[in-house]
Amino acid sequence: MLRGDKWNQMEEDKRTKLEAISNDIEENETYPLDFNHIPASIRRKHEKVLHQAYKDDQKYLKELKGMLKGHEESKDVEFEDDFLNVYLLRNNYNVKEAFRMVLCYLDLRKKHSYLYKRIEVDFTVIPSGQYVTVLPHRHPDFSVIVLFELGKFSIT
Repeated sequence: MLRGDKWNQMEEDKRTKLEAISNDIEENETYPLDFNHIPASIRRKHEKVLHQAYKDDQKYLKELKGMLKGHEESKDVEFEDDFLNVYLLRNNYNVKEAFRMVLCYLDLRKKHSYLYKRIEVDFTVIPSGQYVTVLPHRHPDFSVIVLFELGKFSIT
């Protein structure tokens, strides 16, 4: 029976603490959203991938290009470095897996070519195309840079 009383007391203490926290929250209506902490596991993984990318990216890229040139389905295709780097980065620079995925992409493109038909779009006619521009250069992490010229935007 003593165990049940102790349990009840612990539950009561938890409720009291939660009530105190909720009372504090009601007094302060808003809190800033501030991210100052990156978990160590994420930081280690990020450092490992980026270190490997900057150190040996040309070696892995050259190896992947060599494998693609030696394969029947991909020997006549000219791949851009950015395109292949995306596959390498996605597979943590595992060249064999990146090679397999590029071949799967080529197979998909061959079997379902209707997905890749050219669609003509005149960006000067689209309202957002007049003030939003995707810049031609990319960051080393392959992200796109978008320029918003809000001075050109008009509601009318």
